[in-house]
Amino acid sequence: MMLFRIAAAGALALLAAACLLTPGRFDAALDVRRDGSFSYRYAGEMIFVSPGSAAAAAAAEEEPFKPEDQICTGAGGDDASDAAGDEARECTAEELAEKRKEYEDGRAERLAKKKQEGEIAKQMFGGMDPSDPKTMEEFARRLQGNAGWKSVRHKGNGVFDVQYELSGRLDHDFVFPVFPEVDMVIPFVKVGRLTGNRVKIVAPAFVQSADGGLKALGAAMQGQSGAAEAGLKKPEGTFTLTTDGEILTNNTREGPSRQGTGRTLEWTIGPLDTNRPEALLQL
Repeated sequence: MMLFRIAAAGALALLAAACLLTPGRFDAALDVRRDGSFSYRYAGEMIFVSPGSAAAAAAAEEEPFKPEDQICTGAGGDDASDAAGDEARECTAEELAEKRKEYEDGRAERLAKKKQEGEIAKQMFGGMDPSDPKTMEEFARRLQGNAGWKSVRHKGNGVFDVQYELSGRLDHDFVFPVFPEVDMVIPFVKVGRLTGNRVKIVAPAFVQSADGGLKALGAAMQGQSGAAEAGLKKPEGTFTLTTDGEILTNNTREGPSRQGTGRTLEWTIGPLDTNRPEALLQL
């Protein structure tokens, strides 16, 4: 059975490996009925953000030392290195030579670290290698054989085009996505049963702010390569909740709107939306 490890240790492991599954452009909808029946739909992108996907090329071959990118501070003299405080300036020839030596001396350590990060990423995703297109295509094929996954297509570089639809009853918690042979997932959407016949709905990954872990992940990945930063595509889309139950709480901007015999909540996920969608229903 799938284990969802979203504790602090798991979060640290994610950042250490700079590896995450995140939505790209998407449209998602959840319908919850008072009798406990539900249906969920997700259409759009699902992205492996990892050293092995967006940063694969950079991880395989390091960029050469670039003197023009080096920055030095202080006065630059033997006895007045602190005179100018932290003000940036061009490096002297001696300073550039020292920085080049430090860069070359650290090459083996950096390569070993990247290799270790790649192994951590593979372990987190059931031994899969996100840098291998054939592995990702096989993952898509296997995923499509599971309930709800109507279509899964690998578009390259760890980006999947997904069509998912599932209906059932909320006699247990519902989490999306669930992957075979993967035991660490940050859910896009969680639906949990509470006492008193209440249902808590949270969408941890449907946010662009630090709440979704993307800022921290971005910082971790920027420390590895520019290619990784370019590959950090943020979630963008809409999440719609419809229900004929009572809406106890929600954090939409506009609140519920009437739709037939029920009500609708809609969240827009974009740069100006900093709260992950949440709602509490009474069934």
